[in-house]
Amino acid sequence: MLRFARLGLCISMLTLVLASGSLAADTPAENPPAARAAPPAGAMPGVMRPRAAAPTESLKAPTDVAPARFEATAYEVEVPADRAGQLDSAALTAKAANADDLCKALAEFGPTKTLYRVDQPVNLYSENIMVGSSEPMVTNTRKTDTGQSINTVQYQQVGLMVNIAAGPPPQDSARKGLDVRMKIQLAAIGQSTVEISPQAKAAVVRTVAIDHSEPLRFGRPFVMVNVTYPAKDEKGPAVAYVIRGLFREVQP
Repeated sequence: MLRFARLGLCISMLTLVLASGSLAADTPAENPPAARAAPPAGAMPGVMRPRAAAPTESLKAPTDVAPARFEATAYEVEVPADRAGQLDSAALTAKAANADDLCKALAEFGPTKTLYRVDQPVNLYSENIMVGSSEPMVTNTRKTDTGQSINTVQYQQVGLMVNIAAGPPPQDSARKGLDVRMKIQLAAIGQSTVEISPQAKAAVVRTVAIDHSEPLRFGRPFVMVNVTYPAKDEKGPAVAYVIRGLFREVQP
């Protein structure tokens, strides 16, 4: 009898456990656990990976494309310091129908040379352009006992970098279309006024940074100007870096 009583007690306890388990399964939890995505192929289990930042409304998804063709020409102009103020962006834009016309207009101020040219398709939402080269520059010179000149030469990276990012105009603006923002960095080798030998002047690397923003207008050139003046104790011309830019419309 005692054995049957214990057996009945075990069956009752088992029935109670099953009933409580069924009740827990049918009752929704107040804070259900978040679903977990399957790990990517090749991922090591248990390794935390950084979470990608959620995109904001002001940023375009990487798949969005605003196609265009971008043209740019960078010039270096040696201009008398008292005339450097005449290098006005708006006045030069009126003479920049094409790159050759602008070059002729700049030559009226002083010796002009073309440094870099860009002509390529771009995505206006996000584009980075870089053209450059490694150029030799003489950093020192000395005479041997026989009178021969020996130069110390170093190679320097120079070039043009353009970052393009377009977005909608401000919300309170009535105009439509895109605003284009550009960050431009330019590096070029020039000559300083410091003599390293009776017939040679020390080379110098000039760096320029320009930020430019304007409404997108296809087919209309724009001009950016940066002028570097000589130091007060130096004699020589000012050096201007002029960049002509143009966006052309293309079909997506």
